[in-house]
Amino acid sequence: MTQDTAFRDLLECIETLPLNDKEAFFKSLLTEQEMNDISIRWAILNDLKKAVPQRTIVREYSTSLQKVSKCASHLKNKSDIVSVFLQHRYDETVR
Repeated sequence: MTQDTAFRDLLECIETLPLNDKEAFFKSLLTEQEMNDISIRWAILNDLKKAVPQRTIVREYSTSLQKVSKCASHLKNKSDIVSVFLQHRYDETVR
């Protein structure tokens, strides 16, 4: 199985799980550090979308400015899937 095939297979498996089993699945599959890294990255993206200053985010999550800047670059690219998702999530006209 190639890496791409394995990743697509993983996504399909996750899709079939009931919502309450997804957390247990990820906790079983990923290390605590990997879970932490993903969670922090997601929190950073959400904070950036809410216009929280980058230096505030660096302090709040005890992370590097480089990591925050990398997340910010996703939001600057309006066609990036993360940017599109968060735009939709925080777009007041959608609610």
